[in-house]
Amino acid sequence: LLNFIEEHRVIPIVGPELLKVETDSGPRLLYDWVAEKLAAKLGVDTAQLPQPYTLNDVVCWFLASRGRREEAYTRLRSLFRDANFAPPVALRQLAQITDFDLFVTTTFDPLLEQAVNLERFHGAQSAEVIAYAPNRVADLPVEREKLQRPVIYHLLGRLSASPTYVISDEDTLEFVCALQSDHLLPEKLFHELEHNHLLFIGSS
Repeated sequence: LLNFIEEHRVIPIVGPELLKVETDSGPRLLYDWVAEKLAAKLGVDTAQLPQPYTLNDVVCWFLASRGRREEAYTRLRSLFRDANFAPPVALRQLAQITDFDLFVTTTFDPLLEQAVNLERFHGAQSAEVIAYAPNRVADLPVEREKLQRPVIYHLLGRLSASPTYVISDEDTLEFVCALQSDHLLPEKLFHELEHNHLLFIGSS
């Protein structure tokens, strides 16, 4: 593994289980915290949800109660703006491995981007961030060996006030279907994923 990393032949794919953040009630997984806070913001009756409930459970209950889909995304973005979490140690350690020049994340949060900027650029906004959405296909700007700076690619969308990222199973299905259709796939990225080793971290 170390040999392949040194040869720039490994692409880390980061999942939500790597996102342990410091909250008022101690260290928690980010998505668990988000589910709890969003439920409170949207007036979701968590007693009616399966325990422990997920972000998908919260969103589904809200939509079933005739909630506006767009409101969930706007409230979620506000939650993040107010929380101002520091990047988890695991992400900072990953960012320190400078032989990684392309990171793929399946989460929508900005924590990996912040970790890379902190560890490599003293906090300056220097990493390039690209986000996929079925209605706006974004690919790598150039082939990987020509990249001038590290790239963080949000495969399932990036935090925004608009519904352009995954917060429910229905969203996941939409994104995965789009990624499998020829005219909606990011070709340069998929070429790299096909021809390199993939290191899945924090994704069960």
